[in-house]
Amino acid sequence: PYGREKGQDIVVDAYMQLTEEERKRISLTFVGSTEEKDDAVYNQVKKLAEQEDTIFLREPMSRRELFSLYCQADGVVVASRQETLSMVAVENMMFSKCVVASSGAGISYYIEDGENGFCFANENSRALAECLHQLLCENNLFLEQLGEKARKVYEEYFSMEVWTEKLK
Repeated sequence: PYGREKGQDIVVDAYMQLTEEERKRISLTFVGSTEEKDDAVYNQVKKLAEQEDTIFLREPMSRRELFSLYCQADGVVVASRQETLSMVAVENMMFSKCVVASSGAGISYYIEDGENGFCFANENSRALAECLHQLLCENNLFLEQLGEKARKVYEEYFSMEVWTEKLK
């Protein structure tokens, strides 16, 4: 759902801090229920989507559709102000995708900034904009390398094999 705790407003603020040229090169897809939402946050995201050709709002989808979306993406932004562990981040790591996470998201514990993803200071849209700017300046090989290292984090901490061992 859309709400302050998920930090979609931080993503919108960061996006608006990018140059017009950078905004043309980035595509953001927000996925979430509009039934249980913080109207102020949702309206901010919706307004941006109406103004920008590269911002999309999607209703909740099946796992298959979600995984397809992950495969099409270069990465994911987890701007949560406070979240124990983001399944979206873990699933993107599973698909070898770069994760950009706030320090308020539990997944930030597993991210080495600039090595297997990026972390930014919680609630700091400027810091998130800097991460996005850096990613836009890098080449595709760098993104692939981040994704490969993110996959290793997934395999070490979150894979089915790891959880099976822990449950024995």
